[in-house]
Amino acid sequence: MFNIRLIHKESGRAISIESTQKGLQFYTGTYLDNVKGRQGALYNKYSGVCLETQNFTDSVNNQVNKTC
Repeated sequence: MFNIRLIHKESGRAISIESTQKGLQFYTGTYLDNVKGRQGALYNKYSGVCLETQNFTDSVNNQVNKTC
């Protein structure tokens, strides 16, 4: 099991994640370019973050990760 915590110091917002998965995908919003959201919000580069727990993507081909 692992724990992760992200904190935005300026606003005080935080997110904590606990998972038994061995991998974590981290998306930064690099490709956002004036994407329209709810109520007319516009999202630009790095406007958000996404964390997805999962097994390692190559676990079926990697001898080290055969238990994934």
